[in-house]
Amino acid sequence: MRSIVGEGLKVLFKKKGKLWVLAFLMGAPIFSYGQRTQISGIISDAKSGEPLPFVNVLFQNSSTGISSDLDGNYSLTVDAPPSDSLVISYMGYLTQKRFIKKGTSQVINISLSPDIKNLDEVVVVAGKDPAYAILKKVIKNKKANNPDGLKAYECESYSKIEVAVNQLSDKLKKKKAVAKIIKAVNEVDGVNEGRDQSALPVFFSESLSRVYFKNNPKQKTEHILKSKLTGVGIQGGNMLTQMVGSSFQDYNFYHNRIGLLGKDLVSPIASGGKMIYDYILMDSLYLDDELCYEITLTPKRKQDLAFEGTMWISAENYALRKVDLKVGENANLNFIKTIEVYQELQSTSIHPSLPLKTRLRLEASELTKNSPGMVANFEVFNRDFKIDQPKEAKFYSNPLLLSEDVSESDDQFWEERRHEPLTKQDQHMYAMIDTIRSLPVVRAYEIIGDILFSGYKKVGKIDVGTYLGLYSYNNIEGNRFRLAFRTNDEFSRRWTFKGYMAYGTKDDKLKYGANADYVINRYPWISVGAYHKNDLSQLSLENSEVVEEQNPLFYTFNFLGNLNAPLYKQETGLNFQAQLAKGLISTIGIKHTENTPLYDFSYLSPVGDAPYDTLSDFTTSEVTVALRYAKGEKYVMNNQNKRSAYGQVRWPIFTLMYTAGLKDILGSDFDYHKISLNIQQNLSLGVLGKGTYSLTAGKIFGQLPYPLLKNHLGNDSPFLADGAFNTMNPMEFASDQYVSFKYSHRFEGFILNRVPLIRRLNWRLVGSVNALYGSLSDRNANMALTSSTGFNPQGLGKMPYLEVGYGVENIFKVLRVDFFHRLNYLESPDANRFAVKLSLQFRL
Repeated sequence: MRSIVGEGLKVLFKKKGKLWVLAFLMGAPIFSYGQRTQISGIISDAKSGEPLPFVNVLFQNSSTGISSDLDGNYSLTVDAPPSDSLVISYMGYLTQKRFIKKGTSQVINISLSPDIKNLDEVVVVAGKDPAYAILKKVIKNKKANNPDGLKAYECESYSKIEVAVNQLSDKLKKKKAVAKIIKAVNEVDGVNEGRDQSALPVFFSESLSRVYFKNNPKQKTEHILKSKLTGVGIQGGNMLTQMVGSSFQDYNFYHNRIGLLGKDLVSPIASGGKMIYDYILMDSLYLDDELCYEITLTPKRKQDLAFEGTMWISAENYALRKVDLKVGENANLNFIKTIEVYQELQSTSIHPSLPLKTRLRLEASELTKNSPGMVANFEVFNRDFKIDQPKEAKFYSNPLLLSEDVSESDDQFWEERRHEPLTKQDQHMYAMIDTIRSLPVVRAYEIIGDILFSGYKKVGKIDVGTYLGLYSYNNIEGNRFRLAFRTNDEFSRRWTFKGYMAYGTKDDKLKYGANADYVINRYPWISVGAYHKNDLSQLSLENSEVVEEQNPLFYTFNFLGNLNAPLYKQETGLNFQAQLAKGLISTIGIKHTENTPLYDFSYLSPVGDAPYDTLSDFTTSEVTVALRYAKGEKYVMNNQNKRSAYGQVRWPIFTLMYTAGLKDILGSDFDYHKISLNIQQNLSLGVLGKGTYSLTAGKIFGQLPYPLLKNHLGNDSPFLADGAFNTMNPMEFASDQYVSFKYSHRFEGFILNRVPLIRRLNWRLVGSVNALYGSLSDRNANMALTSSTGFNPQGLGKMPYLEVGYGVENIFKVLRVDFFHRLNYLESPDANRFAVKLSLQFRL
């Protein structure tokens, strides 16, 4: 061999000279070592065949590697592999090792088998496993490692959301409508490559934004620069565009509680975490050249709202470097099979724990044997961090801002600005969804679903409805027919018009109402509106805390059958609303109302000397000024150009209201002043559940008949009304000065999860207490004459009105039953000592 090579070199040297020999000798090693090693494949469950996301794929004895994506795909390309073996590890599965061929391109599909080791048999005594000593240091360093402790930071954020229907049963696939959808999707060019054939996409979005945070006081805002979305059943994108940003997927595990889908889950590094979790130190390894502790955690009780999985802690500064967690089927959650959360945090000289990548996977359970499930994937990527460069305070005044051209972008923009390339399946997602939406059967279901959800049918730029109010029957109108309309944001992003017409066959009267609202400015919010209505009303519902939009069942029922203190009302008003500061909203309203009671009512008009005139109709003109302060409250714009609050505010919400009645203005009959203050708050009480309280105090100055006093809201319907006293009869009590306190508590699974036979039902205990103290002055008590109809509200005595309630929610996952006991004021033969109330709710 040596002679052959030698002779060859001599020939080459003679023909081409020394330059060619040098080039050959230099090129040989370059050619040999320049071939890259490429490894790709799909990782799946060996038993079910389902793809496994976030599986760790590392070269043996190194930190070089990658995690599988949401569809189980992984791909590694390296110039010089640090090892000839891959180690594949995933929580709950047996670790595998696979040999590779260096310098080649190869496909290695991996099936992981579940670890049959029963973790429940592992007994861990708190403080004995080394994990507890590490956890203690993590908690000690939480303040230093929490990014919320920075003076300020900002970053560019890219988010992606995918939602698909999956787990289609054979019976469902054979249905004509579903078969058409599957066929249409499969005919889209290229979509079947690497796609889960059992899943049909229904929503896909991308969003690019800039996120800003400032401390002292804590303020955060997200400016959504560009957004692209499509989905089945999406009638208008304005509200969704605001909700696909990273603000809705912001999980800070340094907080003791993690808000997820309206639930509070205990963080793995919560201060009291060892009361909820068992921890085991599994290993120590390097992540990006940083030594980390690998710790697994499992809930002490399977039904608790808690995580299980693995976290990696830096051995240098005890900061979180990565979490791979899930909430299993045993947790007391409705409609959810599993929740998986994966997060990587950046450890640099800037800060030890800046969130770099977050992935959330939600899998909804099938409601019935033949109904489909649903899977949703959320991904957020952050980069380009800037630290300790705060903006002016007013810069953070709006938590969410949309750029004027937020929906205007092309493919080139997204190719350049995405933080991570789309998978092949993602690339075809828009085409697949558009194909599904174009099918007539899907369009029909979209319309039906929208009507059921909103009560209106969208007809271009106008919505027509509402289906709950189309027909009703009562003792005044007989058969009542009603048709309403409203414009949507496709008509205008500034103007909103609403109106309705109604007709009663018994009273033969046409009723109507009209509203016009104009948004002067969105940031900060300024709007103005005008309205006029001429319709039937009920005194028992006037100025109550319950509105039709929040409790349509209760409201609709109260307009059926025999009405409580009915009256015709003709009202005209103007209102103006402005955001004065972050969280502070001011509202000014002016209205003129003419009331004609339709029941036996009369009062003595205090005009001139006795004897006074006896009157029935009454007219008011009044001005109302209200201030509402809600620290930390965030808003999105809905499709009717209205602001809607989202998220749970942990601070109290204050509402101060003052009303002045203007006598002799536009024919008004009374001079009076009303002032009230309401404080309400949602309380997160850890493992004890959640509570909500509302404290209201008010006083009325002036001489008025009871229709203009505070008529405390009773409830004689079978439906629960949170703002009412559920054992009090309508029009039973009235006050001109009062204090009320209402508290309701959801124990979640805290109590019933511990009852062996009941915990399988996933029922949840609820409780409430309502108290009212009020008084009615003699001048107002004697102003109205006695009514033969029984509508004679009385003042409360020296003792407060008390009722307590208890019940169970989550019956069949949607039904709630409450039982209420009235504790005093039982002397009246009409007193309702005990009441049962029902409500339908969809809560996780």
